Order: sequence, then structure tokens, then C-alpha cells
Amino acid sequence: MFKLFEPDGLFARGMSHVYYLVVVNVLWLVCSLPVVTFGASSAALYSCLFRLSRGDDTRPVRRFFAAFAENGKRATAAWLAVLAALVLLIFDWYFASVTDQPVWKIIAVGGLQVVGMVCTFLFALVARYDNLWYVHLKNALLLAVGNLPRVLLCWLFWGAAFALTVWSYETFHAMVLVWLIFAYSFLSFTNLRILRPVFDRLEGKE
Repeated sequence: MFKLFEPDGLFARGMSHVYYLVVVNVLWLVCSLPVVTFGASSAALYSCLFRLSRGDDTRPVRRFFAAFAENGKRATAAWLAVLAALVLLIFDWYFASVTDQPVWKIIAVGGLQVVGMVCTFLFALVARYDNLWYVHLKNALLLAVGNLPRVLLCWLFWGAAFALTVWSYETFHAMVLVWLIFAYSFLSFTNLRILRPVFDRLEGKE
């Protein structure tokens, strides 16, 4: 029982993880505010989460900004391509709604799903591997198609979190604070745990 509260015990490790996730969540949020830096911020977040999953990083602030600078150009280029696709698909949806053409709505929905599949892997790939931004986009799509059950499981967690957020007026106000402090990094860490076997296979690990 007392081992639970020792410096290397389960409780101490759990609280250390919570502290780490809160720090990187706040850093991600602040650095994503300009919107154009969302990609670099997300790649930096995943870089920190990879370290956390291995248990070999106790300095989240230093690691975050080092990864932000290291991956910034590739992540920003990939994110701008994703953002352009999102803008185009949203315009497509608006056009379909105005002109009452369901075919364009179907195209928009399908396109948004493809973008979601790409984003499931994209920023983790940028954080993990040194490659050209458009190669990361291609690899993210191929990995998502090849590991669709894991992608859907990731979406299930995110969907549940969003559903809880908008469930009622009371839950919305409570969850806004949770998102600001903890939720995005926690869900991204959950993503990473689900997708980690894919990265292990890519790197030839058991």
C-alpha cells in the first residue's frame, strides 16, 4: 500500500504524467493561437508525447520549443496544405447547400473524412521522422488507409470528448476549462498509444 506513494510509485508517476500533459497542452494552445503555427505546435506536442511514452523526458518546456523550431517548416507547410483543403471543402459544402446539389455535399463529406484520416497520423509523423512535407502527407494517408480500425478507434475517443463537451450548457462550460488545461494533450497521448504499434512496425520493433 505504501509503495503506491513512494517517489517511484504509481501515484507519483501518474501525477508526473498529469503535470507533463498540462504543461504541453498549455504550450500547444498558446503556440497554436496564430492558426498558421498550428502544425508546428502540434508536431512539437507529439514530439513531447513520444518522449513521455518512453519515460525519458522531464523537461517539457525545453523539449517543446526545441521540437517547435526543429519541425516548424515541415509541419507548417503540411498544415497549410491541410488548411487549404479544409477551406476548399467548406466552400464546397456551402456551395452545395446554396445550390441544393447533394453530390457536392457527398464530395465535401468524403473529402473531410480523408483530411481527418491524414491528420490522425500527420503530426506524429512529422515529429518522428525527417522527411519532406508532402511525403509526410502521402505517408499519413497510406498509413491511415492501412490501419483504418486504429484510426476509427482514435476518432471514437475524440468524438466522445466533443459529444460530452456539447452535451449540455453545464458540460460545455466545464469542458471548456478541461480543453484549455488538459484535454487536447491527453487525447493526443491516447492517439499515440493507439498508433504506437504502427510506428513500432515501421521501425522494426517487436
